[in-house]
Amino acid sequence: TAAPSAPATAPASAAASAPPSAPASRPPEDETFVEGELANVGATSVAPWHNRIGVALGVERVGDIYYGAATPQANHSTRVDGRPLSLSFGVPLRFEIVDARPNERFDHAGQIRKEDWDRPGDYTRLIQRITYGGKEKHTYLNIDSASTTTLGHGALMRRYNPHLDLNANHVSAELDAFDDFGGGEFYLDDIAGPNIVGGLVFLKPLSAVDRSNSMLRSISLGFTLVADLDAPARMGLDFDDVDDDGRRESELEIDQETFEPTALETTALGWGADLEIKLVDRRILDWKTYVDWSFLTAGLPVERSLDIDPTHVETKEASAEGFTFGHLFRLNLGHAPVHALRIRVEYRNTAPNYQPGYFDLLYAVQRVHATGPAAEANSADSLANGTRLQRILGRDPDGDRVHGGYLEASWRMADHLALALGLEVNSRTPDDSLFLHLEVPHLGDWQFLTTYHHRQQASLADALTPTLGDTDFLVVTTRYAVWNWLHLRVDAATPFGIGPDSLFRSKLQTNLGVDLGWSY
Repeated sequence: TAAPSAPATAPASAAASAPPSAPASRPPEDETFVEGELANVGATSVAPWHNRIGVALGVERVGDIYYGAATPQANHSTRVDGRPLSLSFGVPLRFEIVDARPNERFDHAGQIRKEDWDRPGDYTRLIQRITYGGKEKHTYLNIDSASTTTLGHGALMRRYNPHLDLNANHVSAELDAFDDFGGGEFYLDDIAGPNIVGGLVFLKPLSAVDRSNSMLRSISLGFTLVADLDAPARMGLDFDDVDDDGRRESELEIDQETFEPTALETTALGWGADLEIKLVDRRILDWKTYVDWSFLTAGLPVERSLDIDPTHVETKEASAEGFTFGHLFRLNLGHAPVHALRIRVEYRNTAPNYQPGYFDLLYAVQRVHATGPAAEANSADSLANGTRLQRILGRDPDGDRVHGGYLEASWRMADHLALALGLEVNSRTPDDSLFLHLEVPHLGDWQFLTTYHHRQQASLADALTPTLGDTDFLVVTTRYAVWNWLHLRVDAATPFGIGPDSLFRSKLQTNLGVDLGWSY
């Protein structure tokens, strides 16, 4: 798979206040102003080199099974109507080599991995990337299978990644468009059958007063809506032992054909409003400030039983809200190369049963079972009622307000190097987090990307203590061009799959591969 060449995680409200084509206050040399996000934080692969046809070969491990992988692919980049267009298509095939379990071994050697092609939506993975335009460039389209997405300032969705489940292939889509007077974003986590849909619309009403005044032109009023259409509220337990392993209520019930868990589903709805204004509009410093007020609501079961039959489960509406006051500083220093710096600082005040950025990096797996300090032992009750909705929205809403903060900084030097870090802390709930990111987009014959997320910790000290558990995410990927027709790849990542206890567990995988192909 291929990550987008333009990062897919940029605040939509930032796009709302990007300088339009109308008269602006910046001098001509500000053509070197770097817009959009500076690093592909959370992406699962590096971007391919442009205009290339070939095949990627490798050996991959999924659980106890080793596969040979072959992906014929084509990458092409051009410009359409003055905007960059990048296309990447491939046919990812995995053939079983050996099963490490003693009673299996070579019984299925040579067979194509059926879980890769057992749903109609799996065929969308032929699309590795379609990217047109760019963030904060009036028009942006991104369809891909590797990137994360943030809506607005991230109060509801921050770096959501739908690509972490080993048995579910998602191709997500994001469309942005704006002009001097308003615009919006639209997001689907899977173009074949979305669970998560979201959007942002905004207006810049004072552009009609004076389009040449950067402060008036930057005032943006926005509304964000995000929904999980089939959010698990209670999980089904394996009372009938459908996987024939002798265990019943001690594990989740998993469909043995699709590897999807059964659940009582509801709709989790998040919405919010924001106001943004730019205080300084210069090349060396672009400073904007914003406020967000966001809400989360869903129907939760009244009783903590083990029953998932919707005709016997009484539900009640649960809701929570949170407030964010933030600043975004964007600095551009030097010319050829430009050193771009971004600093985001936020203060948060929320209800105890609200989590900022609820649709986050790990949401795609933790919507089923949210592990971490707040999780109880894997009792039947914990398995059935341990969904993200119950862990967060099911908290006591009447406690003291939660005070918190968020700091994020990133730096990019042209296309040679990018660094980023983020820290999230609060006064009460076990939601402290840390991320670190290093990226070499393209330095001669070498590409490199690594991201480490350490999430949902009980304290700042825990957040600063690195581990590699089920609330952590790690990706390390690199590509080196030995010759024009031969590239070597090394990938290490922690995607999630159904483990022996029928829970989603992170699995550290290291894959080696070669890319054979020809540039044109």
